[in-house]
Amino acid sequence: MRKFIHYTKRAFALLITITLINCEKEVIDSSNEHVVEQELKSNAIVESLNFNQVNNESTFSNLRMHFNIEEPRQNNKGEYISMSKSNIATSSAHTFDGLIDMSVVKKITTVNYTSYTMRIIASENASHSFSNLVIQERNGVEEIYTVHYTPSQSWATNKAQPYEGDIIMASGFVDFDENGGDGGDGESSGGGGSIEVCVDLEVITAIPCGCGHMPWNTCSGCYNNSPEYPSWSYETRRECHWESVDGSGTSTGGTDTSGGGGPLDPDSEDGEVITTPVSSVLPEGALLSIVDCVSPTQIQLDWLNEAQYNEHSSSLVAMWNYTNQNVCSEESKELMSEYLEIVNELSTAKFERYLELKELIEINPWVLIQDCAEQNGLDISNCQQLYNHSLPLACTNRIAALNVLGDFFRDQPLQTGNAAVANVDYYGVEITENPDFDSDGTPDTNAEVFNAYKSNFGALATGSKDNFEFSCDNPIGSNNTNVGWEFIPYYPSDISLWNSTSPIGTIFKIDAWAEGLPFSLIADDGAIMISDFASNYWIGSTIQTPFSDTQPFSGNRQWGFITNLNGKLELYARAVDVARISSLIDHLPPYNNNNNECQEDTYYNIGEATWSNLQEQIKQWIIDNGGQAQVVPKTAIRFDKTKLKELLESSETIDQILCN
Repeated sequence: MRKFIHYTKRAFALLITITLINCEKEVIDSSNEHVVEQELKSNAIVESLNFNQVNNESTFSNLRMHFNIEEPRQNNKGEYISMSKSNIATSSAHTFDGLIDMSVVKKITTVNYTSYTMRIIASENASHSFSNLVIQERNGVEEIYTVHYTPSQSWATNKAQPYEGDIIMASGFVDFDENGGDGGDGESSGGGGSIEVCVDLEVITAIPCGCGHMPWNTCSGCYNNSPEYPSWSYETRRECHWESVDGSGTSTGGTDTSGGGGPLDPDSEDGEVITTPVSSVLPEGALLSIVDCVSPTQIQLDWLNEAQYNEHSSSLVAMWNYTNQNVCSEESKELMSEYLEIVNELSTAKFERYLELKELIEINPWVLIQDCAEQNGLDISNCQQLYNHSLPLACTNRIAALNVLGDFFRDQPLQTGNAAVANVDYYGVEITENPDFDSDGTPDTNAEVFNAYKSNFGALATGSKDNFEFSCDNPIGSNNTNVGWEFIPYYPSDISLWNSTSPIGTIFKIDAWAEGLPFSLIADDGAIMISDFASNYWIGSTIQTPFSDTQPFSGNRQWGFITNLNGKLELYARAVDVARISSLIDHLPPYNNNNNECQEDTYYNIGEATWSNLQEQIKQWIIDNGGQAQVVPKTAIRFDKTKLKELLESSETIDQILCN
């Protein structure tokens, strides 16, 4: 900790002493901490308040009305945004209508002095500069200033250090960006003296229970050792030092040991301000409220602690606003937990963009692929049934009965409330002349063709592909090999159930194989349960089984027939796959650690091979039985996950997702 040096006051042509209290830095020196607190109490008290707290203070309300600052409105992110009118009292000719973020207000008080500092909303710029509005009452006199910060690149990207960069102050509400970084017309209130820099750090630490459980683990209570339950430790640490300011009002950096400046003199006739930079900082206790709500893992906790002082601090502020707005409901807890899963893989993802994306998905689950689907002529309304579909009671009862016997079967639902449509496809075969399966000399009806399709489903869906190329690199040879798959009723009882007139609950296992190492060891088996059946279609839903375990995506696939626009019978297979945003990010290179992306590519490429094979099998089956058929070009829309990365990292609001 630096030593405190008190200076004798020096006169400048325009003397404005700026006492700058920076609350964004970790300096740990517990041996001198009591000295810091003593020094602060002799100068000023700093408080971090939200708008609801500060709006109850008469001094703040009087200052806001005196300077014609509108009462803020809360936006959909939970931020309190206000407008300052251009007839605000000022000595500068360059005033403007500006937006003020009152979500976090820094209140500073000392003898006969109270100030409130708020962030001025401006467009982002390469220099990371930002401005604050300071309204204050000093000896009964109302004053307003704009303080403009142009930090160094080092401080802008890592605020865990003393402030570095330039500081300019002007009377009134001034647009420094518009006026090239000054107050305009010589009205910039430059000042000499000193800047008192005080740095604060909020530290959250996970404390295990006596049995070793962490807060993110399940703990029923440790009764043999203390503490009984895991918890979070929270503390704030502070250090202060002095830096000199030249006559232009710009910080010269370093520590001035030559005299001059000092604590604010409330009886001085010169303009004097005590402030603290407010860019994207959290009020005291805000981080703890986020941690209490979400119960993060240790990796996530490390990210939260570090995010206070780096370029991710705006996401932390947005999370805090969201927590306050939703009072840590189950929905908000789940949403923020998924966001933290995302930052595990994509640390640059912004919470604001994530919220916007979730809102779009909630309004329209198809938003990720709709534009591309429409451009490719796919009518997504035909797939809505598959998106809304879930296992009926007959299926869940059978799964429960199988588990009673000691097996492990699980539904793998679409989770429509938390997931977006990530993939949709359609594979069709147009039958121009119906076949004659019973060889009675008369073409079969559409219903008879459909029934034959169902009866022969296992054989038609089974197939292989020679020289299939795996997306993952083979460390011991070629990426190409022969692969195949077989649709088999799971139990003998599933054969009779499938052949019945009510086949709901039938389970098919998909036995995948591949030739050669290592592919023969990693062939990905699957399983579906027939979850709906009608006179013109049936639906299979992905499930987990002891044979197949999980599958990368949840989905429903429908097989059936339609009369197409040509008036012809068309047999088809179509599907809807959904995934949580965190699952999509987990499969996005270079953020995955287990070759998830190439595994996913292989999964979809094998899927394409499976259903393209079905098309060819159906076509030949129809021809072999006296009919004529042709393959309909497939339509398969798969969301481009690199676009998801761009959306989550963007500085611009997400209001639509276009294909290109």
